[in-house]
Amino acid sequence: MKSLRTKIFLALILTLCVVVGLFYYFSKRLIIREFERLETVEAAGAMERVQNIMDQELEAILSTGIDWGFWTETYDFVSSGDEAYIRENLDDQTVLNLGMNLLLYVNTRGELVHGKAMDLERAISTDLPWPLVVSLLNQSPLFKQNARGELISGLLLHPGTPPLLVAWVPILKGDRQGPSRGSLILGKYLTESFLGQISRMAKVDLFPETMDEGSYPNRKESEPGAPQDPGHILVEAASPEVIRGTLFLDDLNGNPALALNAEIPREISRMGRSALLRFLLLVIAMTLAVSLVVWIILEKMILSRLYNIIDQITGIRKTKNSAVPVTISGNDELSLLARSINGMLAAIHESNILYQSLIESTPLPIVAADTGGRITEWNPAAQKTFGWSRDEVLGRHFPFISKDQSDPFDEFRENLITSSRIPPFEAPGIRKDKTPIELSIYPSRLISFDGLISGSILVMTDITKIKNRNRQLRRNLSEKEMLLREVHHRIKNNLQAISSILEIQKIHLDNPQMTEVFQESQNRIHSMAIIHEELYRSADTDTDHSRSGLLVNTRNYISRLIDQIFLCYNVDRTKILLELQVDNFYLDIDIAIPCALIINELISNSLKYAFDGRDRGRIQVVLKREGDSCRLRISDDGTGLPEKFSLEKSGSLGLILVRSLAEQLGTMKVSREGGAIFVFEFRISVSETVASRT
Repeated sequence: MKSLRTKIFLALILTLCVVVGLFYYFSKRLIIREFERLETVEAAGAMERVQNIMDQELEAILSTGIDWGFWTETYDFVSSGDEAYIRENLDDQTVLNLGMNLLLYVNTRGELVHGKAMDLERAISTDLPWPLVVSLLNQSPLFKQNARGELISGLLLHPGTPPLLVAWVPILKGDRQGPSRGSLILGKYLTESFLGQISRMAKVDLFPETMDEGSYPNRKESEPGAPQDPGHILVEAASPEVIRGTLFLDDLNGNPALALNAEIPREISRMGRSALLRFLLLVIAMTLAVSLVVWIILEKMILSRLYNIIDQITGIRKTKNSAVPVTISGNDELSLLARSINGMLAAIHESNILYQSLIESTPLPIVAADTGGRITEWNPAAQKTFGWSRDEVLGRHFPFISKDQSDPFDEFRENLITSSRIPPFEAPGIRKDKTPIELSIYPSRLISFDGLISGSILVMTDITKIKNRNRQLRRNLSEKEMLLREVHHRIKNNLQAISSILEIQKIHLDNPQMTEVFQESQNRIHSMAIIHEELYRSADTDTDHSRSGLLVNTRNYISRLIDQIFLCYNVDRTKILLELQVDNFYLDIDIAIPCALIINELISNSLKYAFDGRDRGRIQVVLKREGDSCRLRISDDGTGLPEKFSLEKSGSLGLILVRSLAEQLGTMKVSREGGAIFVFEFRISVSETVASRT
């Protein structure tokens, strides 16, 4: 875990890096680019100076051509070819003074009247370069332009000769009147010495490069009819140390001709980078100085005082003496923090006093332990209950755990770490004098200030007497249930004996009506016997001794009762269908017996009278429970009850019995719709827990 000092130091370093990085990034994008732009502008200006010098040279050649072409003597010479003109005007020194390498007089038929070639570097005349002369004489479009009085100047390339700055001037009279008698062609070679002069004038070093159509850069399209720029300047960085400027020149026909290149040292860019580096170092130094000042202020005013508070709190934590206050100088937020901590320590101290008072005064044994199971707290009640003193058990594992019965505590230790809830549990224990003890234990976790499980605390109760009393009660209950089962069994046997006596008596009767009366009595006895048999069975199979043995399962006893009735009347179950809808719950015997007798009487009546003259029918028995209310519905789809039937005036013993039993239970309703329908509603007083068991 990184300390606050480390985090602040890293934050300052990160801030320094971000500031320097952002400054360098934006400086490079803004300042360096501005220097590069100035550098590009300077290089373009140098190439513009070269272009201006070239334009001035062409203008000078064209101006010389105008002086000599617009001259009456020249006008006459082209027509006459007078040698005197040549001797007087075209000697070597005169042409040398003009600074021309080539001077051609051409008549209107395109014939060379006179030509003069000079080597300006050696100051001597030379032979005419006839291939170049022939090429010039073949420029018929230029001669036609001259004939119209147009002045032409530009660059001309020819194999075997240096590039030529040339001018076409029409030959006119001194007053510039015509018609033109030809053309005067003046040319000056773009030699290395001439380029050197241009370089010195433009203050750049030039070197030429012949161009073709494919290597010429695209230039901006001009508007139709607008003059085409004869030159095109391109400036680009050739390397980090050199920027290259190029002046592209077209020939007289507008085709790519020559590129004048200049490599210019990138002094401006270098100066910009140097200035940026110095400024960046200054920013770094200033940022470091500010960071150092901030660090000193933070260390003196905050960090050292904060760590002083931390050291004091650490000491309090080690000694566990919350009564010692935290002291710090000043009257700022840290001193306010110290006062808040002191208030918290005071509250903790009061809480500890209260905690200790509760632990000491409670009559219940309380034991606290760490996560390893070693005891850290042992109150007087625990000493009284188990016999060990506090000094004997501190730092030891639970001494009251019987080694051969430690399963509940093993499960508790596992739940302490893995489970979200630690349930209470019971466990056997042992006292210091080796006597056994039964414990009811209520465990909980101890959570440290940082949210981690630091141990557990056990609040225990000695339930040895309760356990012994419960065992005695269970033995007594078992004996009671045994007697109760025997009573139910004997009642059932007695009822069976009565039924058998009636059966024997029925054999000796010759009166069918009396036989039927005996049979109905037997059915009633069977109904009660089935209930007692059900009570006997439920008491015999029920393992929960807390429940009463006088409850009857409705679904079981009603199903058996109806089966017994159908068997007694020898009913074909494929013809007389039974629909049984009985909720599965328990009834007290005081309610179950009347219900059984009612079901016996009404189903017996249905089987005897409802389907008279029919071989098929349906009987429905529905018993539903809603809360503490029950609804018993018995119906058939037989012939139904007589129109003048009245349950109150009925003389039938069975219906009189039904009416009497219904009055005991609750209410009864009778309906004749679709057969005979009897509905009984009554309340039960069985508790929810008992009545809903299955």
